[in-house]
Amino acid sequence: MLLRRAEEARRAGQADAALELTRRAGAIAPEQPGPIFLLCLLLLERRDPETNAVLVRLERFADYGPGWEMLGHGLEPVHQAAARIAFERAATAYAAAEAAAPTAELAYRTGIVQRHLSNPAGVLSALERATALDPTHAAAWFLLGLLRQDAHDLTGAAQAFRSVIAARPDHHEAAFNLAVVLQEAGDVEAALDQYALAWRLRPGSFGRIAQALVSPAVGRLWLQPGALMRDLAARA
Repeated sequence: MLLRRAEEARRAGQADAALELTRRAGAIAPEQPGPIFLLCLLLLERRDPETNAVLVRLERFADYGPGWEMLGHGLEPVHQAAARIAFERAATAYAAAEAAAPTAELAYRTGIVQRHLSNPAGVLSALERATALDPTHAAAWFLLGLLRQDAHDLTGAAQAFRSVIAARPDHHEAAFNLAVVLQEAGDVEAALDQYALAWRLRPGSFGRIAQALVSPAVGRLWLQPGALMRDLAARA
């Protein structure tokens, strides 16, 4: 509970409160890695000299992937070299954990880390393992869809985004991206059905949908926003 509150305080920009809560969590459970990793990150952000002593303590938790991943995310905006080292440690820890007891979540976390390490093949392999282990892992399917979309694998991307929607029918971004992929593939009617779903899930997204529909095939709708809104409403 204290650690979660500390993480929330950090995200809210309340650095002093986050540090106090983290120290309290560490005092209660001194052998737990979570508070130590968060303390290290908070001290690094403050450029506190105490950081060096905490960094030494992290060596006891070489196999704690979530901590190294968190440290990498925190360091990435300010220290690329240190962030890469943290992500590499996370990758090693997750690989060992997967080898011992593979799970979809471990494979997904590996994919996230490999993405930060700029290893496309490693990302794809990890996400494919994750979705094979758990066909309902929406987050893994969604990232896999984005990567396939970037590679212009429209069929593969559409399949991934459909899998997201099957697992999470309320996933607006999956519906929107599926619509974009179908539009790029030339299936305008199917794309409009998915845009209608995306709009129903997030009514404030109409402007984004109208902008995405700028193309020779559906330009008439862009010129008449009211007509587009009526068309989507009828499909919804």
